[in-house]
Amino acid sequence: MPSVLIVCDIPDDEEENFWSHAERAMRRLGLTTSLACDGRDALVMGARESYDLVLVHPLLKTVTPKKMVAFFKARPVPPIVVLMVENGEPEVRQREAERLGAVGCAYYQQGVEGLAAQTARFLEPAEPR
Repeated sequence: MPSVLIVCDIPDDEEENFWSHAERAMRRLGLTTSLACDGRDALVMGARESYDLVLVHPLLKTVTPKKMVAFFKARPVPPIVVLMVENGEPEVRQREAERLGAVGCAYYQQGVEGLAAQTARFLEPAEPR
């Protein structure tokens, strides 16, 4: 089963509820998930375990998203790193993700099921050319 690390600062019960629901939605799609409650927690978890994909919230307070992406890209087997964003123009958000070193964006404004489906698509094998 592919493994996913969700990295976000969890400020209150409402946010925690959203990320917990997102975690369950991803599990229903066959993904193994872990939730890091802040950037420092994610670095510790990433040093101990390997992940296939890391979802990084761009508004982390404890570690900048750029440092987070760099940390995971330097791992012996780097995971796919995806920036989680609320909304915005897809082209602008994609450029932002690439500037930080991530491969793309997943939009959580589409709810937990939408976020889970987008995450699963990043893990699908590339189409042969």
